[in-house]
Order: sequence, then C-alpha cells, then structure tokens
Amino acid sequence: MKTKTTIILLVVAILFGAYLYFFERHQPTKEEVEQAQKKFFQVDAKDITKVEIIQRSVSGVPTEASGYSAVSPSATTTITCTREGDDWQMTTPVKAKSDKSALDGIVQDIVSLEKKNTISAPKDLAQYGLDNPRVIVSFTGKPAGSPALMQGKDNKVYNLKFGKDAPMDLGIYLKVTDNSAERSGVPSNDGNVYIVAKSLFDKTNKSVFDLRYKKIFDTDVYQLAKLRLNYPSGQAIEMEKKGEDWFLLKPVADKCDIHKVNDLRYALNDTKSTEFVDENAMDFNKYGLTPPEVMLEGTDSTGKTETLLVGKVEGKFYAMKQGLPVVSTIDPGVVTRLMPKLEDLRYKKFFELDKDKLTRIEIKHHDRQLAALNKDTDWKMAQPATAEFNPDSIKDFVEKLNDTEIEQFVADTDTNLAPYGLVEPFSGLEITLNDSRYLFGIGQEQKYVYVKMAGQPKVVAFNKNTYDYVRKGSIHFRKKNILNIAPDKVTRLTIIQKDKEPLVYEQAKLQEWKMVAPREEPVAVRENINGLRNEFCFLSAGEYLADQSDDLTQYGLTDPATKITLEHKKDDNTAVRKTLVLGIKKADTNYYYGMLEDEPVVFTVPDRLVETLQKIITPVEPPK
Repeated sequence: MKTKTTIILLVVAILFGAYLYFFERHQPTKEEVEQAQKKFFQVDAKDITKVEIIQRSVSGVPTEASGYSAVSPSATTTITCTREGDDWQMTTPVKAKSDKSALDGIVQDIVSLEKKNTISAPKDLAQYGLDNPRVIVSFTGKPAGSPALMQGKDNKVYNLKFGKDAPMDLGIYLKVTDNSAERSGVPSNDGNVYIVAKSLFDKTNKSVFDLRYKKIFDTDVYQLAKLRLNYPSGQAIEMEKKGEDWFLLKPVADKCDIHKVNDLRYALNDTKSTEFVDENAMDFNKYGLTPPEVMLEGTDSTGKTETLLVGKVEGKFYAMKQGLPVVSTIDPGVVTRLMPKLEDLRYKKFFELDKDKLTRIEIKHHDRQLAALNKDTDWKMAQPATAEFNPDSIKDFVEKLNDTEIEQFVADTDTNLAPYGLVEPFSGLEITLNDSRYLFGIGQEQKYVYVKMAGQPKVVAFNKNTYDYVRKGSIHFRKKNILNIAPDKVTRLTIIQKDKEPLVYEQAKLQEWKMVAPREEPVAVRENINGLRNEFCFLSAGEYLADQSDDLTQYGLTDPATKITLEHKKDDNTAVRKTLVLGIKKADTNYYYGMLEDEPVVFTVPDRLVETLQKIITPVEPPK
C-alpha cells in the first residue's frame, strides 16, 4: 500500500510539473501583454491575400498647420493587388505584376501597426481629416484572433483610413473599421481615432507606377548560362558559361572578359521601366523595335530563354520583353551597357604564364641574342654570361607580361602580316618562353606593337611601351651591382676628359697614390681618389635603361665627355681594365647615364660617383 501511494504521488507530481512547463511557462509577461495591446492586428503577413489602396487627390493649397486640404470624394485612384503564391499581381487600374518588395513592405507595416495615442470616440472627424480620408487601405486576411478588431475565423476586409498629419510630427490620424461595421452602419468598430506612425501611409501614398513591378528582364541573371546579342547589322555575339568562366562562341572563339560579361548581366538586372508608355503595343516600329537596336537573349541553367528588345526613336530608348506587348522607356545609361562591342567582351590578357612551369626564356633582336636563361633546379643566366643574375627577376618579368593588356584584336585568321611588321622569315624582336615563340613587330601605326605567337594566326596590338620593355633584354634579370673589385687590387685610375690631358693616378699599395700624368707629383687630396676608386670598384646601377641599344645618342654615350678607366689585378695577377663611360645628365635628376665599354648596357650612375669625380677634375683656385 505504501509503495502504491508513493507511485500515485509521483505521477501527480510529474503531471503537475508538465502543466507548469507547458502552460505556465508560456504565459505572456506584462510587457508582452502591453505590447500586444498597442498593436491593431494579430495576423500573419502571409495570410493577407488582398490589398486595396484608394487615394483621393488633394485640391487647393494645403494649410501650413495640417499639410492637408479638403478633397473631392470623386477624385480617386484605386489600386488593387492580390497575392499569388510568393508574388503580388495588380488587378486595377491595370493588370500587371506588382512590386513584390513594395507590397511586402506594406503588408509588414499593416501587421506591425501600433497605436501611439488614442482619441476616444470624437464626434467631429473633419478636424482629423477623416471625413474624407487621404488614403484608405483595405486588406483581406485570415485573422489570428484579437480582442478588438480581428475576432472571428472568417476572412474579413479591414479598412485603414488616413487623415491629416498629427501636430509636432507625432504621426498621422487613423480610423480603423472592418466590413461588418460598414454593413451595420457603425462608423467605426470602437469609434476611436488613433495617432500612428506615418510609415504605412507613406508606403501606400504612392503612384501606380511606384507600386508596379518595373523589371523588364525577369530571369535571374546569376543563373544565366548562355547569352546572345543580335544587332541590326546582322552581327550576332554568342557566349556560354563553362565552369566559372565565360567563352565566346560566335563570331570568334575566345575567352570572355569576365568583368564585361558580369556588367552585361548586371545591366540586364538593371533594365527597369522609367515609364510604361504602351500597355498593349501594336505598332512596334513606333518604338524602334522593328528591327531593334539590340535583341538580347538570355538562357538560364534550366534551358529557359527570355528575350529583351531595345529600340530607339528620337533619342528615347524603349524596351519590351518578347511575347509581352508592354513597352517602356529605359535609362540610356543602361542601354550603353546592354550593347557592348565584341572587342570589349574579349579577354584582354595575351600572356598567361605560370612562372613555376617556366624553364626557358630567350630574347632576340635582329638575330642577336639579348638574354638567355635556363632552369634546371635553379635559374641561370647563359647570356650575357658575365652578368650577375637576380633570382627575383623572373617573377617580376612574368608578372609584367601577364599584366599587359591587348589594345586591339587585329586578326583571328590568316592575314597579310606585312602591315604589322611580322612577315616570316622573322628577324625582329622575339621572346621564346619554353617552346612558345612570340613575335613583336612595329607596323604602320607607330604607337602600337603587333604581337603573334609563331604558328598561330591571331594578331593583337599592344601599346608600344610593351615593345620597349621587352627590348631591354637582359637588364630585366641583372643584379644592380655591376662590379665587385677589391680596392687593394687596383693599380691605376685614369680620367679622360674631351679636349683635356688625361689624369692618371697609380696606387702602389692600398691608399698610397701618386699622379703620373700629366706630371708626376703626390696627390693633394687623397680622400677624393679613394672615394672614386671605391665607387668604381663596387659600381651599382641606379636603374637599368637599355641593353645593347642601337641608339646611344639619346644618352650622350656616342661621343662621351668623360671616361674613367680602372686597372686592377686578378688573383692570378692577370691585368684587367674596366672603363666607365659617362653620358649626359638624366632629366630632372642628379643621375648621369653610363655604360661599361666592353658591356654596352646603359644605366644610371650613382650620384656619389659623379660628385666625387667633380671634386677631382674641378680645379681649385689658389688663394689670393
């Protein structure tokens, strides 16, 4: 018996606990009750199936206090929209698709509408502008239950009547009724006037155009798999998406510029009516649509195709969806984006090199090899063999070529190459990258360099700067340090100036100098000679400018004013001479152009070397 009693008590305790959990736990708090009492409706937005907006046009001049004047009840516009699945359809004053975001916003404002203030059953509605409301919003919905307006389970029509603006920007006056009140002749279900926020009024006090769906091209542009543009000239451009990229199919086969294709797709998405000019067009020639300026077909991943037509008459652009005779005006800026040229859609990169897969680089000019580099495990410079190689230079060179963009697509099939300086047998500037040979020709238009891959018909044009860059040859791959000579190995330093006797200095041992020409005497300022020797021994290029240039005149190096020759001994006592030729000063800098006589690579000479040289060759006036 005792055990049975215990079990019964335990069951009762469990049931009581369940009651507390499932019922007491979900009782609304005081704050929740107060919040619910502020709301007009207990209804789900998805259950509102119809919205009707009656707008009464305002006549006269609004008073400063109310911003509202008397209206004529007969001057009205009625806009009716019904829910169809997830979308909204406008049924009056025209049959058309509604702006989903606008209608969803209106419905959301209805279900969240709250009372800010209440005026209990006023007798004079005119002072609130509610004898002839500015806007009446009627909606049909399935009520979820409400102690005031939304009792019952059947669908009802509820009317929100908006009057004047409340003073001090508090909101707007509102009266609410339902269809049962209208039928019984009761002016309002509770007789009250409310002040509410203006958001719902502002969203419904819109034109038919504002509440209408304006997009002309409906297909999701992010799902497009094919695009076709047809122009009056007969040219058709076809593109297809493969993976993450787009490719041209007609009139040429090529990769697309993904940014241009995306802009075209976004332009389709932005193709919206700025004015509905004809709801049932019969004369398409009137809008320049026979033939159109462009006919653009888009096919999505499911195979569904939608076609947009764009016409032009007297500077205005018109658009319509094929099969739907509704003609609209559209923004000219969007039209420009809808009509790209074939050249704009093409991928502008000619070189797409992977530096990790590159094992051979050669640069030739008129059959003269300017640079040759090979990679086994590491890169090595084979030509010129005497140049110090910079390992980071391969990355820089490849990135420069990869970043170079095509300025013109010249030919896609076999053509006469003579106008482009690319006639075979070719002896101009060329690059070999692995087994691919690229030819660079200077044609009739001097501002361009024309490039093609040997064995391929495609010819493209680059800015001539690309030619000038490649033409520099080995200087792309050199280290900046040109010489590295031990100062104690230097035996003689000679300075030769045009129309002057050479200055010759000998170093018997480190930092012990004497002048041997034009006369034999001790060196007056030994620090200057030491400084010049050191700058020469560790000569570095400020900037490489040209490799084996055909025209040294521009640098002042064909008839130089100054030469410096440094003689030194190698470890095996072999005598070596290096001569630095100094040209003219580089514009707007302190640098001079220079080159070594036995290695004609033009570079800028560090200003420290030039400054030290000036101290030696500039005569010091004796004191008076």
